[in-house]
Amino acid sequence: MTSRRLRRTFRHWPLLLTSMALAIAGATSSTASAQEQTARLVKDANRTTVPYGGGIGWVLPLGEKRVVFARDTYAHGYELWTSNGTPGSTRLLKDLMPGPGGSALYDPMAFGEGASAKVAFVFSRPGISNEVWVTDGTEAGTVAVAELDPGPYSTTTLMPGPSGGFFFLNHGEGEEFPQELHFSDGTAAGTGPLNPTENGEPVSLSNAHSYLISGRWCYFTANRNQIWRSDGTATGTTKVTEIPLAKYGSLSPALVTGERLILSVSNLATDLSELWTCNAEGTGIRRILAAPAGAEWWRITDLIPSGDRLLFTVWDEIYNYQLWVSDGTEAGTHEIELPREDGHVTRQLTFARWHGAVYVLAEYWDDIDADYILFRTDGTAAGTRRLRTFSHDARLYPDAEWREDEPFFYFRVASANGEWTLWRTAGDAASTVPAKGLASNHYLRIEYPAIAATKSGKFFAAGNALWFQRGKKGGAVRLTRPEKWTASGAATFNSGILPVGEESSYEMLDGKLLAFVDTGSGHELWRMNPDGRGHGTRAIWKTPAPLQEYGAVAFRGTTASGAIFIYTDGKIPPQLWVTNGTPRGTRLLVDHGATPGWRYPYEFVSAGGVLFYSLRDGTGSPATLWKTDGTPAGTKNVVAADGRTPGPDYPEMVAFQDGVAFLSWDWDGRRTLWRSDGTPAGTVPLKDSWAGGSPMGLAAVDGKLIFSVEISRTQVLWQSDGTAAGTIAVDPAVKFTSGGMSLAFDVGGVALFRGRQGQSSNEDRWWRHDATGTRRVENFVTGQHFSDTSHPWKTQHAVAGAHLFYRATTPNGTTLWVTDGTSDGTRPVVEPDAGSFSYPTQLLAVGDVVYFSAYDQDHGNELWRSDGTAAGTVLVADIDPGPADSDPRGLKVMGGKLYFTAHRRDVGREIFVVDLPAR
Repeated sequence: MTSRRLRRTFRHWPLLLTSMALAIAGATSSTASAQEQTARLVKDANRTTVPYGGGIGWVLPLGEKRVVFARDTYAHGYELWTSNGTPGSTRLLKDLMPGPGGSALYDPMAFGEGASAKVAFVFSRPGISNEVWVTDGTEAGTVAVAELDPGPYSTTTLMPGPSGGFFFLNHGEGEEFPQELHFSDGTAAGTGPLNPTENGEPVSLSNAHSYLISGRWCYFTANRNQIWRSDGTATGTTKVTEIPLAKYGSLSPALVTGERLILSVSNLATDLSELWTCNAEGTGIRRILAAPAGAEWWRITDLIPSGDRLLFTVWDEIYNYQLWVSDGTEAGTHEIELPREDGHVTRQLTFARWHGAVYVLAEYWDDIDADYILFRTDGTAAGTRRLRTFSHDARLYPDAEWREDEPFFYFRVASANGEWTLWRTAGDAASTVPAKGLASNHYLRIEYPAIAATKSGKFFAAGNALWFQRGKKGGAVRLTRPEKWTASGAATFNSGILPVGEESSYEMLDGKLLAFVDTGSGHELWRMNPDGRGHGTRAIWKTPAPLQEYGAVAFRGTTASGAIFIYTDGKIPPQLWVTNGTPRGTRLLVDHGATPGWRYPYEFVSAGGVLFYSLRDGTGSPATLWKTDGTPAGTKNVVAADGRTPGPDYPEMVAFQDGVAFLSWDWDGRRTLWRSDGTPAGTVPLKDSWAGGSPMGLAAVDGKLIFSVEISRTQVLWQSDGTAAGTIAVDPAVKFTSGGMSLAFDVGGVALFRGRQGQSSNEDRWWRHDATGTRRVENFVTGQHFSDTSHPWKTQHAVAGAHLFYRATTPNGTTLWVTDGTSDGTRPVVEPDAGSFSYPTQLLAVGDVVYFSAYDQDHGNELWRSDGTAAGTVLVADIDPGPADSDPRGLKVMGGKLYFTAHRRDVGREIFVVDLPAR
């Protein structure tokens, strides 16, 4: 070996060691959990390096010279860092969750001044609790001040408080976790719930929000129609006033000069708003503005205090925005008319304050295009003037205290090609010009800045790095550098043209694995041996154009002619292609975009040796039904014998009797149940009249169609045997609330579905229907438990054998449940308090077991399997060892093996395979 080759080998030795360690650790972990199964990498298809996906989450000042910030790194994940403006001082402050998995640090807030300055933030331990932490910029001074038990689907939100402290609200879910308002002075001893009282009785502060600071007081709304204020003590937390409010109403307050409250009071049932006012003590309450008589929609939004006035917007029934002002009196509350061209409607107003004035960006639309006009106002008609009109998009930066020190008001304007330019103004038309003379890395040029201003300079995040700029001129110093890691070869996309959970980038054909691969320079279709080894790997096709933001390639199924896939580069409508695994046999089947309009194939169902699919045009027009056998001649629109071209409404198409059954919307607004075998004679309507009701939730159960029909805000269960005469209501006396029935599952020949007979989601229950009738499954599961069984996403539930596995939420967490349709057979597969996994997804039935992706604290999000028992629920593989997530997706059984994509730090996201036990 030459010295050059030796140097090359040693240069890559750390990466090789990392790869070996990860592979060995992953295999060892999986063997310990499930002895007969090991997850193996099929092929590292993309070995290029790319910038690490992490970056700077938020930046906040800490005193006069330092900042703390959240940074995502390869070694530590998302953790807390600090800097005083030099690269040498920029370091990890505290690793709250050791290992590459990182922490969830959110809702940061700076409080205190000078030497007492601190930063508070929420640290979320997944599946365990939320904790409120405070840091003074030292490791020893970075401590938890409160540990909360918010329950599932809950958050902890920090709000500003009087100087030297802050409030936080624990948003609990359900009666077990009531909302509590806390105050903290930055120490554990000085942190606790406020627990206010009224007339000697404890008061619960529900839905506390809209926090406004005035001197030592913090004002906020609570309990729907009340205004409260607090100085951070229980005795100083008192109700200021109550506002008359409709049953379905909302309240939004604003403070003007710290002495007067002006409130937007909205009736959500009528979509009408009013403006009310009172003084800071809650007295003198009165209405100062009501919706015009006869108005159908008149909503007050965007309350912007400015000096002794309040600017706000009114949104009327033609979606026109108006600018209004109020000084807290009826006479001083009026519209400030903004000039606009004839035929234009004001679609949006956005605001930013600078040097005592308010800058208003008005977005005007006509039937063709939009104009953007920048105004400056002091809250009077005479003091409102137009500064500039722009033909393309413009954006204002949000208010920031440090912007008051800038010599100009800065904003952004887009060009015809979408590039953004920085503009400035001093408040008059002549000074409203493009900003010049600023370095390319100047903090004012950051598109979406995360900026912390200190006396020593500005810290800001840009390009996955933290920068520091001292003064207003010159360039910035980079304090951190983006890391590199291995690129991913598995093709992933989020185009919105595929149903959720159906983004398949691989298929098996004639014993060969076909996979779409991101090579780093484009997307290709590769053919390889099922294990990825040997010399059979070759690219057989490349996308005709690079994939843009909404581009996609995905398999939709197989026929005797080959594997069918869709392709769009994001600019053209999706095309349908077929491949037999050879370059010559990979060809275009049909280009639905060849005709005018954006049409795209969507829901695919395999039946009778062909693929049926719906063709949608994105305009809301009824879809049409198509089929393909993998040949151009066999790819055609399905036309009924009477000449109609029905189309399935998503997700209302199922395989049925060697064909499909589907629900469609007709041009006259009727909902029709159809059956089709792909021929005109076999495409027939079964029923199109529902006594004024509408069918929904189509499913196939035990050889019959099961669905519901909603009539007069109640739902009843129907079934069909595929004939008009056999399409009937079953047990019509059993009625459910509107929207209270879910899609039915075929569990051992029984139709199992969620049903609700009351108005509250807490009255949801499992119901079952079979030949003996329709009856409720008596058990304790209710409400939020069913949240993930109500939608058609196929990744949240799976029927394996005679059991339905599904993701469910209870006060103890979100985990995997199983039911056989009986009360005794409905249970969690593992008790949530047993320290097991949570948040299962990607469920796939394989025989009598399910494979799925789930999270636990020691392994992150990894691959699991369950047979419905605690002993049979095991971790299959810790693919990215330790708490880092490999996030398995796209589980699919092909050739007797389980394939999926997963992320491992040394290879990126690639295809992995697991051998399945012999059955």
